Amino acid sequence: MPSDPLGWERDKRTLRDWFHAGVRAPEEPSLCAYCDGLLGTQSPLTIDHFLPISAFPLAALDWHNLFPACVECNSTHKRARYYREALRPDRDPVEQWVEFDAEDGRLRPDPRLDERTRARIRLSFMLFGLNRPRLRLARRRRWAELRKHADADDLQLDRREGPYRFIADLVAIVIVSETLST
Repeated sequence: MPSDPLGWERDKRTLRDWFHAGVRAPEEPSLCAYCDGLLGTQSPLTIDHFLPISAFPLAALDWHNLFPACVECNSTHKRARYYREALRPDRDPVEQWVEFDAEDGRLRPDPRLDERTRARIRLSFMLFGLNRPRLRLARRRRWAELRKHADADDLQLDRREGPYRFIADLVAIVIVSETLST
C-alpha cells in the first residue's frame, strides 16, 4: 500500500518526500508556508494543496498549488476548505501586510490597508488558525529570546535558521530604532 494519500511514489519516496527535498534551497530552513513554524521538529512535514484535491483534482500535482505546511495549519485548521480571497504566501506581500503584537503574540492586519485587504488577511488567519493560542505563545517566546540579542549578526543567523523569521526582522528594526534614539 502506498504511503502517500495520492498513491504517488517513485524510487520508494513519496510525493511529500520529493516535494520537501526540492521546495527550498538546502541551506533554507524547513518552515511552514503559513505560520513560519519549523517542520520536521515542531510538526511532521506535510504538503498543503492550496486548492483542495477534492474540488480541484487537476491541480493535485501542480507545483504552484503545493505549499510546505505544518499539521496544524494544513490538517487541523484548513483541511479541505478553500477561499479564493485567502492570502497566498507565494503571491501576496504577507510580511508587509501583517503586524505582530509582541504583548500577546497575535498577528493583525496593518490598519493602513484598505478594508478588502484587511478582510482577506482576517480570513486567512481564520483559515489557517494563525492566532491559535499555542502559536501566539511560541511567537511571544521567540520575540523575548531574540530581544536578548543586541548583535545584528546574531539576528541575521536567527532569521536564516527560523522559525518565525519575520519576528527576527521586527526585532532588528526595534534595535536599530532604539540605537538611533539614544
